[in-house]
Amino acid sequence: MIPCKLPSDTEAPPDADQAPQQAHEQRSNETLPLAHYRQLFDLAPMGYCLLDAQGLIIEANLAAARLLDQTPETLVGQKLSGFIFRDDREDYKRIHNRLLESCETQACELRLARNGGTPSWVRLEATAVAKSDQPRLLHVALTDIDLHKCNEEQLKLAAGVFTHAREGIMITAADGMIVDVNESFSRITGYSRNEVVGQNPRLLSSGRHEKAFYAALWRDLIEKGRWYGEIWNRRKNGGVYAELLSISALRDRHGRNRNYVALFADITERKHAEEQMLETKVNLEAKVNDRTKQLRAVAAQLMMSEERERRMLAQELHDNLGQLLAIIKIKLTSLATGLPQPTVNNLVELVDQADQAVRTITLNLSPPILHTLGLRSAFEWLAEEMERRYQLTVHLDSEGELKPIVDEVQAMLFRSARELLINVARHAETSEASLSFLCNESRLTLAVSDNGRGFDPGPSSDDKNAQNGFGLSSINERVVNIGGEMEIDSSPGNGTTITLTIPISISAKEHRP
Repeated sequence: MIPCKLPSDTEAPPDADQAPQQAHEQRSNETLPLAHYRQLFDLAPMGYCLLDAQGLIIEANLAAARLLDQTPETLVGQKLSGFIFRDDREDYKRIHNRLLESCETQACELRLARNGGTPSWVRLEATAVAKSDQPRLLHVALTDIDLHKCNEEQLKLAAGVFTHAREGIMITAADGMIVDVNESFSRITGYSRNEVVGQNPRLLSSGRHEKAFYAALWRDLIEKGRWYGEIWNRRKNGGVYAELLSISALRDRHGRNRNYVALFADITERKHAEEQMLETKVNLEAKVNDRTKQLRAVAAQLMMSEERERRMLAQELHDNLGQLLAIIKIKLTSLATGLPQPTVNNLVELVDQADQAVRTITLNLSPPILHTLGLRSAFEWLAEEMERRYQLTVHLDSEGELKPIVDEVQAMLFRSARELLINVARHAETSEASLSFLCNESRLTLAVSDNGRGFDPGPSSDDKNAQNGFGLSSINERVVNIGGEMEIDSSPGNGTTITLTIPISISAKEHRP
């Protein structure tokens, strides 16, 4: 038994004035816990609602009001079902009915309708409280899971992409060991997921790449966080295939590589097609080259024929027409007296002009000196002609023993040198030029140089240099057609050097069939 303390006879009774104050303090101590719990209810991060059996909101805290886009006061008297997204109202109705049938806690995930906004996901947990003397009440807790559902959808999307992507996907740990692959990986490589998880990707190595290739790959992954390129790997059945591979590093919050994701596509068919195209290209180029050689051979033969015709025509003019004009001149000068001397002189002058015209035409067609004394002497005569007709001093330079040259090639070189020197006289704005001729065991080289104005050897330069003879493009075409080359070295203000090179096998008579 607990003894009670009774007032002694000597204790004075309580002061009547202190009684009201003590009663007030007792009531304050009783209401303090209630206010404290009320504050916890209102400020709780989870939404709480108290509903009656019809689903009307009796009370709601601030979190619930925020989720329902209302205030606690405006929520009172409204049905919670009115805030449920229309597609999810059946789920809510089903839970509400179960709560009325039993007191077991019910839960589901559904969406709340926002005013003019996107529905938001919440988790609803409800419990029914029934007392014998009171109507059944429903306690509802609402948890915001909108961000969770968004992340969940993103994960589902990523999983769908991973599973159904046409490209092969391989995920490795930081040490390179495989942690997961998708179905396309298995389809392309022939390895199942169980066969490769925990293995090193080197099991796919084809052996076609050097160690330096893989060292550079890993260096880029570690330093740059990515690598992209083509690589040859080997399938489970031993077949080698080409893939277009992209590897990206996944880093943690400290910047350390945590995983590597490799995405690749089988490009073997494309590589085979490229090889076939390359082979076709090589074959076509070979055919084009063969055809070009044939055409150049025909062009060379035509050029040779043209040179022979020029020589024959020049010979005919020199031997026939030239001699006839010489005879006419002799006859005119020996005519008997009786004709006026001025008339005879005029006739003789006309005959001289005709003879000079025949000589010029003969020279242009095929200079006789070229066939009588050879190319070196013809160049010396050409230098004298350029000095006499154009006041252009030509410095000759020749090296090596000049072997006998095919007549048609010899004529082409002479006419090319003549035309190049005439171009210098007309366009280079200089009074000097050089003509060099080099002969060695493998080739003939003819070069015409000047220190004049120069030009830009572009496509339009030929129009500036083409005169009565053939321009630079014609010279180049003739040289190339017989297997030679022409090189132009010129720029504005720096003079010009044009070099013709012809193989000995083409030009020397001893090499001709």
